[in-house]
Amino acid sequence: MKTLYFTGTGNCLHVARQIGGELLSIPKLMKEEVIEIEDNAAQQYTVNDACVQCGICTKVCPVGNIRQTEDGHIRFGNYCEVCYACIQNCPQHAIHLPNEQSGVRFRNENVNLQEIIEANCQQ
Repeated sequence: MKTLYFTGTGNCLHVARQIGGELLSIPKLMKEEVIEIEDNAAQQYTVNDACVQCGICTKVCPVGNIRQTEDGHIRFGNYCEVCYACIQNCPQHAIHLPNEQSGVRFRNENVNLQEIIEANCQQ
């Protein structure tokens, strides 16, 4: 059995592990050009002054849609999966949706940040 997953908060990876079988990372399939996606949803995200330019958002994005400029600013491309990995994993809670009312963030307690980075093929 093959289980496809991508993970922004760790939930999909955790559930995929529970299901078992051959785990196939959607981001990895995208890098291998088996799957394609194009969207400009991330263009609506905002990064506030709380950003410390740590680069975690660039590492957790499963499609490599986020880059850090030479001066440290965060820039979003046009290939957002809307997984919210960047929003959920920003340690400073600096990335927000338009008109976001909550500052609450979530990560599955059974999956750590490094596992999300590795599952999303960014390191």
